[in-house]
Amino acid sequence: MRFLADENFPGSAVDALRASGHDVIWIRTSAPGSSDREVLAQASQERRVLLTFDKDFGELAKASSLPTTCGVVLLRIPPLAPGRIGPAIADLILARADWAGHFSDRARPSSNAAAWQVAFAATATFDAATATVRDVRAPSSRPRW
Repeated sequence: MRFLADENFPGSAVDALRASGHDVIWIRTSAPGSSDREVLAQASQERRVLLTFDKDFGELAKASSLPTTCGVVLLRIPPLAPGRIGPAIADLILARADWAGHFSDRARPSSNAAAWQVAFAATATFDAATATVRDVRAPSSRPRW
């Protein structure tokens, strides 16, 4: 899979994703100081899934015409020990292969790692074709924008 890791994404997670055979560009080393719009444009142009901790990408993704080959994964998790953050995030990202075409908001619901992985795999997705967010935990939930 092709990823674009935002400047705020941990280097250890970038390394773990690369070690798993994924094509990852890290903004911190390739284009430090880029604006959010520039980062999202790069993800779109290069058909990459953006990995970020920056909540501003939600509104940007909603306002943009992202191709279905691009996606955004917003991670909202508390800090983990430096040696654990990279593998933990990489495991969560690698648990799915359908990130493209979606805005996915991932928050850690509890300290229970199993619950974290379940919530990570089943929360909200942004459908680029219809510009809607669907909470997949409940069949009748309304858009969260």
